[in-house]
Amino acid sequence: MTTSALQGSRVVGVRPLVRWLLFVICAAVFFVLAYSSATTWGEVQEGLQAGFAGQLDSMEQGNESGNRNRQAAGIALGLLGTSALVSKRGVARLRPMGALGWLLTAYIALYFLSIGWADEPQLTMRRVAAFGMMALAAAGLVRLLPAEDMVSFALFAATVYLLIAFAAECFTGSLHPFAPDYRFSGVFHPNTVGSLCAILLSAAASTDWQRARRWRIGAATSIGVAVLLLTRSRASLLGLLAALAVRWMVAARRSQKCIALAAGTWILCAACVAVGDAIGPAIETAVSMARADSDVGTLGGRTDLWEELLRYISQRPVLGYGLGGFWGARHVQEIYLSQRWPVAEAHSTYVEQLLDVGAIGLGLYIAVMAGALWRATLRLKASHDGVHGFMVCVLVYFLVAGFFETMQPNPSLPTFLLFWTLGHLAFRATSAPVAPRSPCVST
Repeated sequence: MTTSALQGSRVVGVRPLVRWLLFVICAAVFFVLAYSSATTWGEVQEGLQAGFAGQLDSMEQGNESGNRNRQAAGIALGLLGTSALVSKRGVARLRPMGALGWLLTAYIALYFLSIGWADEPQLTMRRVAAFGMMALAAAGLVRLLPAEDMVSFALFAATVYLLIAFAAECFTGSLHPFAPDYRFSGVFHPNTVGSLCAILLSAAASTDWQRARRWRIGAATSIGVAVLLLTRSRASLLGLLAALAVRWMVAARRSQKCIALAAGTWILCAACVAVGDAIGPAIETAVSMARADSDVGTLGGRTDLWEELLRYISQRPVLGYGLGGFWGARHVQEIYLSQRWPVAEAHSTYVEQLLDVGAIGLGLYIAVMAGALWRATLRLKASHDGVHGFMVCVLVYFLVAGFFETMQPNPSLPTFLLFWTLGHLAFRATSAPVAPRSPCVST
């Protein structure tokens, strides 16, 4: 486990009580935003099969008035961010750190400007307001708290969410891990739980085990692995594996990389010899995670959906339809009639970016993520601390899992951690001392 180099970097004036109060408020807000009224995955499936007309009516009502609980949670988040920005406790001065800072500023500004050309102005204004509240909170915590608190918050919030989800599964009697069509959900969507597990495991891998209580981190890691497998969320699993692999490749020595490459090659060859002709079906079963609703050829119907959405994108390729503006009742109904399954998102961050803010927005998003990953990688190589390792994990996870799921800009705990990461890399100079290279680096 990588040793943290951020000792003594805590911001002067921020008491532990204030810090934990911020953690609790943020965790509560994002719980409300992620909460699903359906308490089991079976109920979610029943809702999807109940008929499209009722869902369309609910969507139209939501576009007109929105969800009151989520509105209240968003306002609370904005107030927290504003309070943190104007607080005299924080000593960090936020300013654009090179090109990355200006790129991120332009990217965020584009969301707000998209109201001007939105296809559904009312819906876009609501989405922009929600995003703005989350951005305010992220900026406030960037100013008020050191980067190492990001890892502590991720561990705390993700663990609490998973415990609540597990309690809900047990209370409703829906915990059937050996059922062929079972997916762990609790009070969230299974893919949401998968993202929480990925965040939890990334934070656990970035925690200083010498300073933390090992049994707590070990228990959190065990829970995260077990629940992630039970969700059968392929995008989350793939994103997590890629994130941990990149993090290890950045921090590991060349000799360790050579040994890992040789061992991996041997294991792959041995598996091919042992399995023989059954390697194809075995790979397909592993990729689908034994899900009955899986269609590997179309990625669960995603390729057909993307092909349909690209026709809409070609009509407004430069600036898109405004943030969330495409998913009004008319377009949702058209997509449903074409795809024959209710969908209100692109199931890909990159396709969603094209719909929201066009090629300009997608270009800015890729530039921001690439620049942030490059900066986090350089800092991880220099300091070998867990905080920048966590930042690398978050960025890689969003880049990889974003191919198959809409990860952002919808306000959620993972998206909040992404913008917290981007804020630190783009607007706050690191105050962490550079540690000498550890004699042994592991993940």
